[in-house]
Amino acid sequence: MTRRKSANLVIESLEDKVVMTATMPVRPAVLPSGYFSLGNRQSPVVPKGAPVETATFIDPTTSIDHVRSVGIKGESYIAPFTNLVSGRNRILIGEGTNLQDNVTIDARRGNVVIGDNVALAHGVTVIGPATIGGDAAHPTFVSFNSVIDKATIQQGSFVSAMAKVGPGVVLRTGMKVLPGVFVQTQAEADDISLGKVVQMSQGDVDFVNGVLHVNHALASGYAGIYYTSPRLVHGIGANPSVEFNEGQTIPTTHGTSKPFAAFRNRIIGKATLANSIVALEKVLGYGNSIRADEGYSFIIGKIRKFHNRITFHALEHTGITVGNGLKLGFHTLVHGGPDIPNADPNDVTVIGNNVSVGSVSVVFRSTVGDNVKIGNKVLLDHCNIAPGTVIPDGTIMINNVVIGKIQW
Repeated sequence: MTRRKSANLVIESLEDKVVMTATMPVRPAVLPSGYFSLGNRQSPVVPKGAPVETATFIDPTTSIDHVRSVGIKGESYIAPFTNLVSGRNRILIGEGTNLQDNVTIDARRGNVVIGDNVALAHGVTVIGPATIGGDAAHPTFVSFNSVIDKATIQQGSFVSAMAKVGPGVVLRTGMKVLPGVFVQTQAEADDISLGKVVQMSQGDVDFVNGVLHVNHALASGYAGIYYTSPRLVHGIGANPSVEFNEGQTIPTTHGTSKPFAAFRNRIIGKATLANSIVALEKVLGYGNSIRADEGYSFIIGKIRKFHNRITFHALEHTGITVGNGLKLGFHTLVHGGPDIPNADPNDVTVIGNNVSVGSVSVVFRSTVGDNVKIGNKVLLDHCNIAPGTVIPDGTIMINNVVIGKIQW
């Protein structure tokens, strides 16, 4: 009798749908020294039983096609609905690094190596072969919904929101890719006069260090929750009690505050939603993460419809307020807060009633009036959008000024 080999499912998530394809299991080489194998995922804490101070925490919603092909070091945080697709290759993740909600690492065409103290923000896609970052002394940042496609992002560099770096390009240490641009040649990555990169500022460095500090605290905090109350790291559950929040909080849905581990999406922390759990099951897609564990409070009115892979998050000391009737397209991010030190505790990203946002868009530290229609692949950053406004596909608007179009 011939034994049938079982197939693993891989999620291809760069389109406005989820496609499941089959790949056969492979036997990877031994991981390099210093990396922990994810083994059989018996625990979201890696290595299993690690002290919270040095633990890596991998949210249970993380999708990994071949766990033995993925290596990770300590003190890292992997947020909800990250997809790690290795195929026949390796994914290596360094120490003190964070992969935030709905990040996709696709190594099927080549290894992906992510260094120490790297932050991949919400919705980032990395296609191998690729290298991002290096040693811990030179933190590296890739911002919201950006794409690194077979490129090298050297340590101590910065990729802004909704940007793309193309095959074979090397982003040098100290360089920053501007929002929404597509860097396709080495000249575009090196020559500031071509308008796609600038030198990093001290403010950029400080921002990256702040992101890393927060996510190290979250790794320890979630490990602590798992050790004491394992069900609270699933579904609708608690945020960790860390230095930048008021302690553990359970989300409130339709006036009731209680955990619900079986919920298919992740709602975490100090979030208040008008919909009941039953209603949320009907209006939410898959891979939705509403994570009020850093910034809060989140107050969300009755949701009209969320597509798949939606993320809500906020920088510390800032929140999000949403009216009724919000409709969000695939892979869209709503994020609160200014990126400056000592933020005003009253800073809130506000979205009015009956707002619709297209696919792969970002609304960051902005106010959006009632009945606004935001297109696909739009970046709003520090904007105040008047009621009834229609924002075309591909628009980049920063500080209320349209600065161009998304180039990819």
